[in-house]
Amino acid sequence: MTQPIFSTQAKSGATEFRFETRNVDLSANTIRIPKNSTLITATAITLTTTGTLPTGLALATTYYVIKVSETSIKLATSANNANAGTAIDITGQGAGVHTINS
Repeated sequence: MTQPIFSTQAKSGATEFRFETRNVDLSANTIRIPKNSTLITATAITLTTTGTLPTGLALATTYYVIKVSETSIKLATSANNANAGTAIDITGQGAGVHTINS
């Protein structure tokens, strides 16, 4: 199995996690993140990309983390949905390198 490529950068109280399209698991609706990340369930995040975001996600939108494991998250449309475990259905991997901004 190919290891995921990540980079993490802290900036003025915020954190960025970059991930490639191969880190998106369509069958589980998950995104692989670096181990020991600071993301917890209901953390508000936004996404940017060098290409196209995974299908089901949009730019200029606030999403909320559902922490599945130390290295895997799902995204929800609200903090309430995140706490309930109601995730967005991701149907395509997109293209490019994507950044999670928290």
